[in-house]
Amino acid sequence: MRLYSWESGERIDADFFARRLDSALDLRRDLGLLDPEGACRLVFSEGDGVSGLVVDRYRDLLSVQLTSRWRWRCAETSCWTCSRSE
Repeated sequence: MRLYSWESGERIDADFFARRLDSALDLRRDLGLLDPEGACRLVFSEGDGVSGLVVDRYRDLLSVQLTSRWRWRCAETSCWTCSRSE
């Protein structure tokens, strides 16, 4: 079982994950980690509130690790959001 939110009424949908991913990318941007010529872990699963998803960027390539079957349902949204990290 994975816990995504402590709010009982919060909808766990594509918008929910887009907000979490945007927040993770904003943090990396604020820390100066989004150098287009470098590498960075864009999303770190539970640390960014998106359990089951790890995304690393190596220059213009994304490496996506999905560690839960349910995460596959949102994979396209996750990859699209992370690809906008620059």
